[in-house]
Amino acid sequence: MAKLIAPRLLRHRKKVKLTQDEFGQKYSVSGPAVFKFEKGYVIPSLKLWVKMAADMGIPVKTAVLMHVHDKLPEEQKEVTGIAAMIDAEGESPLGRDNFKKLKKAELREAVANHQWLPEGLRDFAADVEQWSLYSPTGEEVNILRDIFGPLGEGKARDFCDGLRLVREFRGA
Repeated sequence: MAKLIAPRLLRHRKKVKLTQDEFGQKYSVSGPAVFKFEKGYVIPSLKLWVKMAADMGIPVKTAVLMHVHDKLPEEQKEVTGIAAMIDAEGESPLGRDNFKKLKKAELREAVANHQWLPEGLRDFAADVEQWSLYSPTGEEVNILRDIFGPLGEGKARDFCDGLRLVREFRGA
């Protein structure tokens, strides 16, 4: 099961357009330490993670649960159901919004500006021409997020290809 903290740190740092050294200075840690956090080699201390999470808009309770999850051995992570609990609480910004509920006019902007979606999916939405060409539905965005998102950040073209695959499998 994937780590919860590492990809969010990477995504947030890129969103605020800071280098690893600059991001580290903000929290009194080195650039190489930030690299290790983002790769999941090392988990920040709980005190440091709560500060970082607060800057990302993650509630303290959710941040603590994420920290516990990432500290557990792999075989124990699924047993606890922490990742599911975080999503079920409805207070976690883990990218589980239901885009199917959005109107077509709101969808592209919501996806492009959603900080917890994979970067490639957000880039796809930010490219007005590509988005208009493919014109994905909210349901298709949910599928792209849930199926292809866990594979990594990806590129915009990867999500275009994913959308074509989804449509092919669905016979659309």
